[in-house]
Amino acid sequence: AVVGSADAAQALSRLLRAQGSSTQVEYGEAALCAVASAPQCDAVMAAIVGAAGLAPTLAAARAGKKILLANKEALVMSGRLFMDTVTANGATLLPIDSEHNAIFQCLPHGYQRLPANQGVARILLTASGGPFLTRAV
Repeated sequence: AVVGSADAAQALSRLLRAQGSSTQVEYGEAALCAVASAPQCDAVMAAIVGAAGLAPTLAAARAGKKILLANKEALVMSGRLFMDTVTANGATLLPIDSEHNAIFQCLPHGYQRLPANQGVARILLTASGGPFLTRAV
C-alpha cells in the first residue's frame, strides 16, 4: 500500500499489524512510481488529483502498463510528452472519466492504425464543469 505521508504510513501500518496483516506500507512519490512500474502490476488506475499523479502515471507509461486514466491531469500538464511516452513504450491508455470514455467509445475500431487522412486528427472537448463553470467568459 502507498499513502501520501510518513505519518499516514505509520498509522496505516499499525492498524494493519493490529489486524494481523503483513501488508507493506510505503509513502511518497518514489513509492508511487515504484508500484506503478512494478513488474507484478498489470494495470494502473491513474486517479490522483492534481500534479501529484503525474509522476506515477508517467512511470506506468514508461513501464508499458495498461493505464486507466480517471482524470485529465496527466494530459493537461504534459500532453504531448505523456502521449509520446505511452506510444514509445507500448503502454495502453484507456479513458475512464465519463466524457473521455464516451468519446473513446465513438472512435472507429483501430483508429490509431488508420492512415492520417482517414483517422481522427483532432478532438475538441468543451468544458463542462470544474472551477470555471460559473466564470464569465
